[in-house]
Amino acid sequence: MIFERDNWQEIFATIRKNKLRTFLTMLGVFWGIFMLVIMLGAGNGLRNGVLKEFAGTATNSFYIWAQRTSKAYKGMQPNRSFNYTTVDTERLKLLPELEVVSPINQLGGHEGTNNVIRGLKTAACEIQACYPNIAKISNIKMKDGRFVNEMDINEKRKICVIGPRVVEMLYKKDEKVIGTYIRVNGVYFMVVGVTVVTQGGNDGREQAQRINIPYSTFQNAFNYGNVVGWFAIKAKDNVSAEEAEKHVMSI
Repeated sequence: MIFERDNWQEIFATIRKNKLRTFLTMLGVFWGIFMLVIMLGAGNGLRNGVLKEFAGTATNSFYIWAQRTSKAYKGMQPNRSFNYTTVDTERLKLLPELEVVSPINQLGGHEGTNNVIRGLKTAACEIQACYPNIAKISNIKMKDGRFVNEMDINEKRKICVIGPRVVEMLYKKDEKVIGTYIRVNGVYFMVVGVTVVTQGGNDGREQAQRINIPYSTFQNAFNYGNVVGWFAIKAKDNVSAEEAEKHVMSI
């Protein structure tokens, strides 16, 4: 349809005669478009935020830890605390649905921090015992050096891998880090690697000030014996985390 000059004049005349109606119509259209943009932006922002929080973790993985009991059992009262052990680790490894079973311990418990000393500098850091296979669940990237390996576990080497925030707190700018020593509860560990933060939010902050130590070394140096704090578990690719979790809970 072609609009001629007379048609345009008629349109503008109608608009001038009905200014309030024209204004309200424009306001309604503007408000509708504005709300659509806001809702789409908020939805995408929420989606991106959630994906960022889980960006450093395998999609078919989960964590499991012990809490206080809720029921009486064989004469024992409820509200008892207990720990997993290395026996639980071996039993979980027998489940065919699981690809990775990685026991973890942390000095001072979950979210606990400890004073780490290097020379005259002190920093509050998270000390975590891990196996090399945790890298299959958490996206661990190295800025310098290497991560914990199987030889470290077998030989109970006193080595550690530190986060970038630890470097900021204990070292000068451009100072050599690999091959130096830090002290945790009187025990010296040689730094063999520096990690890069790969997660967002609170997990990223914890990762930045985390010190990873070989699991066997940790258990021996800090007298943890056969106690396991919690498990990081990854199901096989053809098994959902929900299905694998049910089998783990049955164990």
